[in-house]
Amino acid sequence: MPVAARAPVSVRGLLACLAVAACLPAACSTTGVPGAGPAAVSTTPPSPTTNEATVAHAPQAQAAAPSSAARQPDDALPDFLADLAGLVGRDNADRGEALLRLFRERGLTPEIQEFRPAAPPARPGEPSQDRHDVAAGQDLRAPATPERPSEPSPGQDLRAPAETLDRQPAAIGRNLIVTVGEGSRDIVVGAHYDAVRLRDGAIVGGAVDNGAASVVLTRVAGTLTGRELTHRVRVVLFDLEESGLLGSRAYLENEDPGRIAAMVNADVVAGSGALMYGPTSHDGNETVYRSLRVACAATGLPCIGFPRYPPSDDRNFQAAGVPNVSLAMNAPVAAHQMWLVLNAGAEAGLREGFVPEVFRVIHTAEDTIERVDETSMNQLHDLLVALVLELDAAL
Repeated sequence: MPVAARAPVSVRGLLACLAVAACLPAACSTTGVPGAGPAAVSTTPPSPTTNEATVAHAPQAQAAAPSSAARQPDDALPDFLADLAGLVGRDNADRGEALLRLFRERGLTPEIQEFRPAAPPARPGEPSQDRHDVAAGQDLRAPATPERPSEPSPGQDLRAPAETLDRQPAAIGRNLIVTVGEGSRDIVVGAHYDAVRLRDGAIVGGAVDNGAASVVLTRVAGTLTGRELTHRVRVVLFDLEESGLLGSRAYLENEDPGRIAAMVNADVVAGSGALMYGPTSHDGNETVYRSLRVACAATGLPCIGFPRYPPSDDRNFQAAGVPNVSLAMNAPVAAHQMWLVLNAGAEAGLREGFVPEVFRVIHTAEDTIERVDETSMNQLHDLLVALVLELDAAL
């Protein structure tokens, strides 16, 4: 991909970004998991040597040194990309069948929850949950109001205009559910497996968004099997997220939200080396955020908290009063650029008109398996397992 010329950053922009970084809390806890030993913390920022935009200073993720609990390189789970290849470029029904096979190959028995999609209801005073109710290219760097940080509108896509995408949901949606363990309350770990289709009929590959995370969850379910858990863990692959978060809505309509202790959403695997999470501006999620910081420290993965963060199926759980967090994988510098675009306002210090690469990939023909690597999928797997175990102990 051609690299755009790097524009100089104003002194004002540099100072603004330094101030943002200085006032934000650390993104990763220095607390190690029991038995893992103390976690060393590094605040050295990644060097932006190959960026499309010059980054002043995004908030730095504090990377814990790998503990004894972290997976070593030679212990990496194999064949993630081979599993992902069974989904990429296929329609949603075939993607679901491929994931059902992966579950069964791991000795798991998935439940299929069928539902008839309906348009998500608009809440008074709130925007629709339509994934494309905002024109493409809207500037996300406009200053937020002092009372509450603004968020990107639901499903905002900065590259593909809504009119180029076919958002009509299938007549029948199918959520895929695997239950691990027993308990009076649930920890839900979810990812959507559906992908968008262009209006010309072309199928978007859907590797970054969100085939990779879906495949990872099939491994997470297998890894958690046999662990001693005090909660029932439900690994849920949601359908029709791209049509308005319809799968997670249907799931909640068939469950008692009061039984769900926490929900972890995984959406987008765009690179390795950093975990993005948010939106940290939402109320009621403190235990989930703290458990995530502990998991980041235990696995040695740098984690960056976003007050404003792109919406996904987590928003339905937030609306239902369920503690939650949404996660994505990215390269460190790209993650920091994305933080600046979404959270730093007009003083982000980025080249005028800069759009993070992930927004130029998802929902387009560029979302191919070549955009994903096994390192990022292994990192997401290990983080999710550590997070579930920490939540199981903390809740």
